[in-house]
Amino acid sequence: MLRTLLRRFSMLLLSLLLLCSAGNNYLQDDGSTDENTLKALFIYNFTKQIEWPSASLQGTRFIISIYGSSPVKDKLQLVMKGRRIFDKNVEIKEISRPEDISGSHILFIPKGSGHKLSIFLEAYADKGVLIITEEKGMTNRGAGINIIEKDSRLRFELNDGALKKQGLKVSNQLYNLAINIRS
Repeated sequence: MLRTLLRRFSMLLLSLLLLCSAGNNYLQDDGSTDENTLKALFIYNFTKQIEWPSASLQGTRFIISIYGSSPVKDKLQLVMKGRRIFDKNVEIKEISRPEDISGSHILFIPKGSGHKLSIFLEAYADKGVLIITEEKGMTNRGAGINIIEKDSRLRFELNDGALKKQGLKVSNQLYNLAINIRS
């Protein structure tokens, strides 16, 4: 019971952090925050809860690649404007080929592109790249984090094995907030 209460409190805390960090710039006309903005905020907040291998943080930029076209890209650019990750400037780029993610720290694969996941996993299986998806079943196929809708809310799943294979260390808080953890 205590664990359930702590989990609910942690989720509430993360939700408050997401909304507080959002500010009024991310609100729609009706005062709500749209789904793509929330996904962008999730991605930003994941960077605060994950430790990358030091070798992958040698450059001057923290690179987030998005495979193909996604409305999350525009929202992510808005969320990241003026922010730094690990004291590095953030670069957000749209890519169309697996070789384009070279040097990236995060790869976001939007809905409808999950069939490309295995290609990226083959090419970057142990390169310190956090692979985030948004399609049902993607953690079972090797994604590190999968953002999904559950009970009319955005939540996320973790694939512990995939994250460890990438050399990524996840905070206990993030593990506690995940709705499903695959080993």
